[in-house]
Amino acid sequence: MTPIRKWLAVLGAAMGSMAMGLSFSLINTNLETIHQDFGASLVQLQWMINIYGIFIASLLVTMGRLGDIFGRKKVYLIGNLLFGIAMLGAGLATSPAMIIGFQALYGISGAILLPLSQAMLVDIFPE
Repeated sequence: MTPIRKWLAVLGAAMGSMAMGLSFSLINTNLETIHQDFGASLVQLQWMINIYGIFIASLLVTMGRLGDIFGRKKVYLIGNLLFGIAMLGAGLATSPAMIIGFQALYGISGAILLPLSQAMLVDIFPE
């Protein structure tokens, strides 16, 4: 792998990690608006926040292993696709249940992206 491709891979992994952090904070800063616009209950608002953590914590190791089995790059790209679908879906959601569902998908994509971005960096720069 050429040095430019190595650094482009680092940039891609860093951007994925930054996007995960930024998008997670978006739901927290918009809870009041979601409550007002959708009439979401307190329980639904709590699920919108907690479902991400539940899915990421329960699938983190499993998704890292899937990356080992099927190839880190391929699984990482699938994670990016799921991340995009989750963000687009949550942005276009018309009900609290849809937001919760897309937050769950977001948690699955996070469980893919977080371990694989770090594992790919170790593969690229083994020293």
